[in-house]
Amino acid sequence: MGDYQTALGCYHESLKIRKELGDKKGEAWVLYNLGRVYQTLKNYGESQRHYEESLSLAQELGEEELKTNIRNTFSEIRG
Repeated sequence: MGDYQTALGCYHESLKIRKELGDKKGEAWVLYNLGRVYQTLKNYGESQRHYEESLSLAQELGEEELKTNIRNTFSEIRG
């Protein structure tokens, strides 16, 4: 397994930067990636929280690819 704690740290730093820059598209993708890492770590509460925040931004921005990715990932979590 990879170094997921390092990945989480990098993604959280990236999220902070994206927010400071006002890069909502980048923010949405980072949130999605955070959700994936938390899902891998079986922290489903954090995973779902990040997916939901990402989906909200994706809907606001009309990011169809991201919305599809999130919906597919939700189905993985829910079985």
